[in-house]
Amino acid sequence: MFRKVSLALAATLMLSGAAWADPIEGNWKTQAGDTAAISGGDS
Repeated sequence: MFRKVSLALAATLMLSGAAWADPIEGNWKTQAGDTAAISGGDS
């Protein structure tokens, strides 16, 4: 019983990690030295 609860809790924490991640929006430098602007999907 404890094993199943522990596995369910671990899976929930791993799957919710993406919700807490920082967005990738902004200006990024490419390997060639150019600047790439990344904007959100609804802009």
